[in-house]
Amino acid sequence: MLHWSQKGGHSDRRSSTVDLETWKPVPGYEGQYEVSDIGRVRSLDRVDPRGQRRKGQVSRPGIDSRGYRVVALSKNGVKTRFSVHRLVALAFHGSAPEGKPNACHKDGDSLNNCAENLYWGSQFENMQDRLRHGTYSNGTETRTHCPRQHPLQAPNLVASAARNGYRACRSCAQTRAHIQGAKRRGKDLSDQFQVISDKKYAQIMGGVQ
Repeated sequence: MLHWSQKGGHSDRRSSTVDLETWKPVPGYEGQYEVSDIGRVRSLDRVDPRGQRRKGQVSRPGIDSRGYRVVALSKNGVKTRFSVHRLVALAFHGSAPEGKPNACHKDGDSLNNCAENLYWGSQFENMQDRLRHGTYSNGTETRTHCPRQHPLQAPNLVASAARNGYRACRSCAQTRAHIQGAKRRGKDLSDQFQVISDKKYAQIMGGVQ
């Protein structure tokens, strides 16, 4: 089966490899940046305002104080920071409908920015999701487990998130990177997330495979 992918703003047919990662232009930054259905953001080959050629590359997102992945996009010399999950939602689900301004995570994992895991929801729906997944904190309550039920305690914490005062599951983050890497190589392991993440949790906490 042949798949289509976007590179440099053009569609290329690939006959020798299977590419399961789909890229779309970032709305408002067409021709400059693209975002994929597994939550990666990349710049495209371009000529900067000084006439110098710049090679496109995949961005390395940070994590903000709320636990969301963020990237800075540059346009006309001005850098603007965006949450990755909103860029994915805009590119793959269109503009937010009236009354549903929040890009929500179906599984409650703020680092899982796959297009299939996101939907536009109201503030009420977003709050209900957070309550259901145990990710809501009112300042006195702190979640103790991730949505996959791995305890949020050292060393099972994403270091970059912890530095910002947010606790994110390290085993799930590693599993997500593992599955996304496999998807780029043409293998879909998404249905094995729980099994793989449980094994990684055991490894991180000193267990065996």
